[in-house]
Amino acid sequence: MNLKWVLGIAVFVVGVSTLAVTVYTLWTGTSQLLGVANLIILAITVIALLVYAYDTHTIATVSKKQWERSSILGATYEMQPIQTDSGDVRTMFRLHNPSTLLVKAKVRCNFWIYGEPVDSNPDFNGENTWYAFPQQISQGWFDIGPLLAKKGKTIQTIIGEKKPENRAHQLTMDLEIYFRDEEGNNRSLPLRQHFFDFADTLWIPHLTQRDEWKLD
Repeated sequence: MNLKWVLGIAVFVVGVSTLAVTVYTLWTGTSQLLGVANLIILAITVIALLVYAYDTHTIATVSKKQWERSSILGATYEMQPIQTDSGDVRTMFRLHNPSTLLVKAKVRCNFWIYGEPVDSNPDFNGENTWYAFPQQISQGWFDIGPLLAKKGKTIQTIIGEKKPENRAHQLTMDLEIYFRDEEGNNRSLPLRQHFFDFADTLWIPHLTQRDEWKLD
């Protein structure tokens, strides 16, 4: 039983007792119980103040937690591939921080080429820390050409190898992002799988997958 229930029951008991004393005093015409009634009324007042203080503290605590977590709950990302003058494809990667707190992030892209892992630079393999300043967008980028070159591929060869059955497996990304704000609150986004469509020059996320959620 929580404190609020205990205080509520105490107020009810004291109220019933006060009513009984008042009725008895009026019925019998005696005055010796008036002092007791006054003490009971004083007790009700104290209990009511305790209930008010408890509710105020609870509301303030919940509001503070919601305010603190709003910074990392609102943080998000976006990716925009663009063609470069050299014929490469550059992915502009942005972190959005709509809050009034500084948010730090770790970005781990986990690139794969035909199912084989490919290492990336420290900004995108979880080593370096991103800083998203309050109500700002932090932007970085990575080029696809150097990733393919680590497996002896180029954009042209990948496009030549593209088939309907392998388009979703040529270059893939298992994106993980971890956020932490200056208050110490943490949030990690669920791993999100993407594949790069070389025909449309787009990163395409997988929107559905099997998990433990079952409908009754």
